[in-house]
Amino acid sequence: TDLRGWYRFVGQGGARMAETCVPVLRCNTAAPMWLNGTHPSSDEGIVSRKACAHWSGHCCLWDASVQVKACAGGYYVYNLTAPPECHLEYCT
Repeated sequence: TDLRGWYRFVGQGGARMAETCVPVLRCNTAAPMWLNGTHPSSDEGIVSRKACAHWSGHCCLWDASVQVKACAGGYYVYNLTAPPECHLEYCT
């Protein structure tokens, strides 16, 4: 799946990516991906962060580069790429 592009999370799962290691088998996937770093403030503009995937006791067994931007209105958008392996999904 090619996920390249800017995305906003909405719905019951939450509006922003998790900033701490997410337990395996959460977020409807085997290895959930979480934001390894803090969300930016609106004056920081677009920032680069690493998204990590938790599996087999390792909170960052796989990783992918993402960009994050704080938007007026109190939400975030994420420039995502496809996860590096199957069964990895971004998690809120």
